[in-house]
Amino acid sequence: MKKDIQKSKITLIELPPSAFGKLEGDKVADVYSGIPLSARAIPLLHAVLVKSGYKNVVSINPLFNIPKGKLSPDNLSRIKETDFLLISTVTRTVPQSQELALLYRKMNSKGKVIVGGSHPTALPDECCEWADVVVRGEGEKTLLELLINDGQPEGIPGVSFKKKGQVFHEPARTFLTPVEFSDLPSPYYDDITLQNRLMSTVITSRGCPYNCNYCSVTSFYGQTYRRKSNQSIMDELDTNFNLTPHKSFFFADDNFTANKVKTKELLELILNSNLKKQGHSAQVRIETADDQQLMDLMVKAGVTTIFLGVESISDATLRGYNKGVSAAKNKAAVKKLQEAGFWVHGMMMIGGDGDTPKSVRETLDWAKENLDSVQFLTPIPLPGTRFNKEMSEQGRLLTTNYYLYDGQHILIRPIHFKSYDLQTTILEMYKDFYSLRHLRHILGSGDIKREFAFRIYAHRVLSRINDDAQMQDHLRFLKSC
Repeated sequence: MKKDIQKSKITLIELPPSAFGKLEGDKVADVYSGIPLSARAIPLLHAVLVKSGYKNVVSINPLFNIPKGKLSPDNLSRIKETDFLLISTVTRTVPQSQELALLYRKMNSKGKVIVGGSHPTALPDECCEWADVVVRGEGEKTLLELLINDGQPEGIPGVSFKKKGQVFHEPARTFLTPVEFSDLPSPYYDDITLQNRLMSTVITSRGCPYNCNYCSVTSFYGQTYRRKSNQSIMDELDTNFNLTPHKSFFFADDNFTANKVKTKELLELILNSNLKKQGHSAQVRIETADDQQLMDLMVKAGVTTIFLGVESISDATLRGYNKGVSAAKNKAAVKKLQEAGFWVHGMMMIGGDGDTPKSVRETLDWAKENLDSVQFLTPIPLPGTRFNKEMSEQGRLLTTNYYLYDGQHILIRPIHFKSYDLQTTILEMYKDFYSLRHLRHILGSGDIKREFAFRIYAHRVLSRINDDAQMQDHLRFLKSC
């Protein structure tokens, strides 16, 4: 007999990063800490549950609590009494997610823990040690079937579970079709999230047609790319605009412009709408710069900031990442994007196999001359990726302390550097890039105030990172390697 869906208490939660991966650990110091965004999976799953008739659904995002990142007494009370605790996690938040799951089991022996996300999808056996059910891949259909079946996982595609000491994996679930994807409801956000999020996060697509070896997107979705209909996207934009009309949009797709034709049509719809048309941002690949019409439409529609995965200006390093582009094309794309009017935030990965002390110095010099802002990331051997497999087979993984898997900490043994030296080099690169001596924009250009403010913010963040107990502990570890 199917469970009465009106009676289940369901709580969804995504924990923020915390120092040393502790549930009640201090807020971690990182380059993302000053950019409060809503969770991605939880708001959508919440909306799917409500649309399906569930009434007693609560989402928790401790990022917006006071103190930030900590569970409140009300949160813990809700978790204790909930029938199903749904946890979304990425690799860097697995330790605290596991700690929460075990705490919940002590408080409520009859409740069930269901966990999903990129890490559980990659390592379901590991996560079955502390969760009742692991949802692999997309969770919208799987979750509903699990709940209707009162959390019993047998026979449900896309789940893994442990029974009598053995882990069982049901067959993979087929990805949502573009029509099913478009029919999903707009994500649900509570009042606290709406008040505190910096931007309205909107995702128009899933997956990426490219195949970089370090990217967990490919391992999660396969090398597929699906996009919502433009009408569905416009409905979501309109919903977000009505909720917080003073906040801009962040198109958080891994590659917002992968389908250039459909993206142009969407931008035209935005231009002909009443939506606010300024201050938006998007994540794109460099191929965006090959289409002048596309760039012009993005600017007209209010996209002012581009988050660009440049990764490297070394051809040898790019080949190692299977990026599928050349250093020359990267450099030309950045120039075109800036000429089109975008603020270009470059995301660079430092420490690939083609990187040397000389090439890293050249990277810093190029970045100072050409990028408006930058993240100097380290290669992350995320579970499930080909990069992780390669580094494991070569014996180059330095640690599996998941809380360090954030792009700030050196996790693999580099070829042309000592691990400690590479870590300190990256910290110095940040300091140099954001030095006030290197302001790029000319006074009166309209960007100088933003650049100055960004550099002041960056200095504060970098100071916290340098002094952070977690970073200092990692530096001591690297020095001993």
